[in-house]
Amino acid sequence: MGVVKTTKNKPSNGAALVTGAAGGIGRALVLELASKGYDIIAVDRLEPELYKLGRDLKSQFPKLNYKSIVMNLSKPEAAETLYSECKSMGIKVDVLVNNVGFGKMGEHVLQSAEVMTDMLLLNNLLMTKLCLFFGKEMKARGNGYILNVASLVGFSSSPFFSAYSGTKAYVISFSVGIARELGEFGVQVSCLCPGTTESNFLDTAEIDDVSARGMRKFASAFIASPKTVAKAGITGLFKGRIVIVPTLFLSVQSFFLRTLTIEFISNAVHKKIIKQNGKQAS
Repeated sequence: MGVVKTTKNKPSNGAALVTGAAGGIGRALVLELASKGYDIIAVDRLEPELYKLGRDLKSQFPKLNYKSIVMNLSKPEAAETLYSECKSMGIKVDVLVNNVGFGKMGEHVLQSAEVMTDMLLLNNLLMTKLCLFFGKEMKARGNGYILNVASLVGFSSSPFFSAYSGTKAYVISFSVGIARELGEFGVQVSCLCPGTTESNFLDTAEIDDVSARGMRKFASAFIASPKTVAKAGITGLFKGRIVIVPTLFLSVQSFFLRTLTIEFISNAVHKKIIKQNGKQAS
């Protein structure tokens, strides 16, 4: 079971549950939802960061109710555990944000099988189950919002980021599908597809190999702020957009990624990174 800490205050517009809430895009999404009057259930494995988040929220939004749940969400049974805790506390989730996830750069055959398992559980299985559990409740009520965080790379197949791009392609495809299923029952499902964002994502994604260093340089060409990404995501969600790409620059990129063949994009990325790897090795 996770560690639950609560601060109480009067009710708001509803409750928003955000996974991976301790930092980066997740933290920015929490702040954006809080600014719109939602109480917050923040879920992450980093207890000190969740404490800091709660302190910051209370200083900015004194009437906000904040609950933090400390949990390792990469466990196979994490979705069931989280859902059970929310039920036991009598929490009705009005907005579900599936943000938590990570990736690993570099050749796939150099990766750790254990790490790859955790990534698939976190990026895909957890999200799918939480959409099932909370989506079922939202359908029965006739209202609710779900925001799944994917990535721009999910529109293509990226060499040296193959498994991660595959997980995010799943997030996009799954989100668009259930958006149609739940839309007629008053539940809005959206998929946020950011590019590289200011966070520690690239630090944790890089392995000690030239293929990862080349991919990192390629991915670092344009970096957006978490606040920009979060604002676009929450605005798009409440406006009923199914696929949300923040910033005009990324929207243009996504257009070409979705227009050109997956083989063409993959080949172009591969050549670019191989060229960068050659420069680094020389």
